[in-house]
Amino acid sequence: MKNFFILTLLVMFTFSLFAKKVEIEVAKTIAKTHYVLQYEQIVGTTTETPTVLETYFLEKENETLIYIFNFKNGFAIVSADDAVVPILGFSLNGKYLEDNQPPAFIDLIEHYKNQINYAIKNQIKGSDETLSLWSFYTNSDNNRDSNCEIWPKFFIVNPLLTTTWNQNCYYNDKCPYDVKAPSYPVNYCNHVPNGCVA
Repeated sequence: MKNFFILTLLVMFTFSLFAKKVEIEVAKTIAKTHYVLQYEQIVGTTTETPTVLETYFLEKENETLIYIFNFKNGFAIVSADDAVVPILGFSLNGKYLEDNQPPAFIDLIEHYKNQINYAIKNQIKGSDETLSLWSFYTNSDNNRDSNCEIWPKFFIVNPLLTTTWNQNCYYNDKCPYDVKAPSYPVNYCNHVPNGCVA
């Protein structure tokens, strides 16, 4: 009986060493915290904690691997397993849409799903650095601690470009004239569209 008890404790301890599933409420908290911190860093002002308007579950083999939370402005992509970093992507504007995604984005998400799925199947534990990020996001007391070592390393991510770009009027002024250029739903001002904005 004593051996059975020791074996049971050993098995329970072993399972606790492996990565674990992240519940949706925890993921939602992480997404909101990240959004607020990034907003303050990039925009330079504080913002209220955003409300989640939509939630997407990205799955593979009937296993939720990624959560995506849409806010009024912006979204956050959060891992559903703590074997990998919590925040996989975010934006302070726009929304995640399931339709008309660029091929590179589809490929990136598929790559993330494969990595997370591999970590789950092979019972890979997150690194100490990864687990400290999970702890940072879930412990609100740490979020604004000036002594926090994570802040400088992981949060200063200003946009690489501050311009917005498009293919229609004014952006295509130097493009060839085309009397047949469409004017609805996008007005090209009688010029061909300029190059792809990606």
